Amino acid sequence: MKNLIYILVFIIPCLINSQTIQRKAGLGVALYSQNSDSLFKRLNLKPIDGAVVRTVIPGSNADILKILPNDIITNINYVDIKSASELILFAQKLKQGEIINVVLNRKNKQIKLNGELVGKPYEISNDEIKVSYGEFKFENTLIRTITKTPLKLKSKGVVYFIQGISCYSVDNLNSLDPTKLAIDAFVKLGYTVFTAEKLGMGDSYYHCACNEIGFKKELEVFTEGYKHLINQFPNQKIILFGHSLGGITAPLIAQKFKTNAVIVYGTGLKPWSDYLLDAYLVQSRYYQADLANLRDTLEKVKFTLYKLFYETKTKDFAITDPLAKLASQAILNYNPQSGYFAAERTLQFHQEINEHNHAKAWKNTNTKVLAIYGESDIAANNKYDTEEIARYINELRPGTAQFMFVPKTNHTFQKIGTMQDFVKLESEDPAKYQLFALSQFNHDLFKDIDVWLNNNL
Repeated sequence: MKNLIYILVFIIPCLINSQTIQRKAGLGVALYSQNSDSLFKRLNLKPIDGAVVRTVIPGSNADILKILPNDIITNINYVDIKSASELILFAQKLKQGEIINVVLNRKNKQIKLNGELVGKPYEISNDEIKVSYGEFKFENTLIRTITKTPLKLKSKGVVYFIQGISCYSVDNLNSLDPTKLAIDAFVKLGYTVFTAEKLGMGDSYYHCACNEIGFKKELEVFTEGYKHLINQFPNQKIILFGHSLGGITAPLIAQKFKTNAVIVYGTGLKPWSDYLLDAYLVQSRYYQADLANLRDTLEKVKFTLYKLFYETKTKDFAITDPLAKLASQAILNYNPQSGYFAAERTLQFHQEINEHNHAKAWKNTNTKVLAIYGESDIAANNKYDTEEIARYINELRPGTAQFMFVPKTNHTFQKIGTMQDFVKLESEDPAKYQLFALSQFNHDLFKDIDVWLNNNL
């Protein structure tokens, strides 16, 4: 449930007749998110439409093409680029071996560049972890899978790691990325870890961008990934690990299959619309918002939220009706620049999450369960909804579930401090907080999970 306050269209060609997924190329630039008069003035450039390059990644296609910081990319392969978001979407289509033609403005002069694209670098194995790339069929395309296997230890089982709500790739993540560190922590403890890319992310292709895909379709992908996993590892113990929104996805998959354990972190049990209301109220209070004003807003938008989630009103209603617009901005974090709602997903995506009865999924999940909450996990709001998962399952099947409270740990497995410590650090200097958090990964959390697995598998 990643970032609410902290929540938790180019056509991408499909691979129809291919048995091997094609490697994407990428461009390898960081961009200024918005063009503004002050930016152009600071860079001493004439204001024009385009994507302004902030930095170039060494060894990337942009570096090979000799694209430079402060260049303004205006056209790629004869398609005009008017903004950073347009370039990001277009770059998702680029494939290894293709010829690219780039038109850019450098120091107010037009430059043309071209070359053959190289694929993104694969993550390579090391002396502890073997990295294997694969794929499975979904509809008329292929989904990239990445499997990490321990080299020095006999595998204790296979962890299917299901990521959170945002559209991001799990392929060759930065060495300090918390998702990578979590996956590698499992492998170093003796587990094989399997991941599947979301539609449109990594090497996975689809007919639209990941941000445009609904939750139902995303759930179908992860479900097909589970089928592929059990065929690939027919005699292994299977553990579903759901992080954030993955903690909602995991029981929806587990209720359909026989699995050995389900572990969820930073998630909850309530209907999605109730979670969003809680997030608005609870998280705003941590940042000293006035309770009376918050309650006043909630009373104004409750009925409209009902319309959005239970009468499934359209985006047009959500951003034009006065009360729906207030609800969209306050509760659903609508971003008018991108056109997306919380976590840069569509209104439909959130509506489709809300259609699922999460408690019913847990009721039908007949396996061992570990529900984990970190003390400074603001995205999960508080411990009570996570704790309720274990309590409810134990009412149905005594002794099969456990709640684990992890001191001083945030939503992304980093040991920060209390919730008050987190809020103080993050609100005073977000950039400094992010830099600090990168060095605070909580390895002990995964050792505790390993102890639980050893006792329950």
